[in-house]
Amino acid sequence: MLGSRTAERQTAPVAHYAGRAQDEPRSAAAIRARLSNCGATPEECEFLVHQRVELNAMTSEQFVAFINRKLAEHGVEKIVPSKQTLDEAYQLFERSRLLEEAYDKAEADVEAEVADARTPRDIKKRVTEIMKQRPTVRWDAAVKEVLAAVTRRASGR
Repeated sequence: MLGSRTAERQTAPVAHYAGRAQDEPRSAAAIRARLSNCGATPEECEFLVHQRVELNAMTSEQFVAFINRKLAEHGVEKIVPSKQTLDEAYQLFERSRLLEEAYDKAEADVEAEVADARTPRDIKKRVTEIMKQRPTVRWDAAVKEVLAAVTRRASGR
């Protein structure tokens, strides 16, 4: 449990308990019983019946320090996974690296081809005609159709 103990609350941001969630107990006795069942001391129960520590009121630095301290107190340490998991991770990273290299090369090749591409002189006329024939077609879809037609002609299809 990563709960806040009495000594830590003395320096933590505190808010008066103004509201409660639907499932929270409604009476002070019920709140004390719930807290006690969770391991709170009588002093902590009394404090928390009327006030509570707001973790989101801590600065990022305070919150990280709090979490790290609690993890250390409970003996939580970083782990090294199994050899199989490490092998799988290594292969995924290598796959990603190779794909990134291939993508970068392909992108450079495509950019070179696009730089050489010439827009048809009558593109406005073609787009207008497509939109006139099919009024629901957006202009960018019409441009794509013009490109497809030019590409088919160029490849002899």
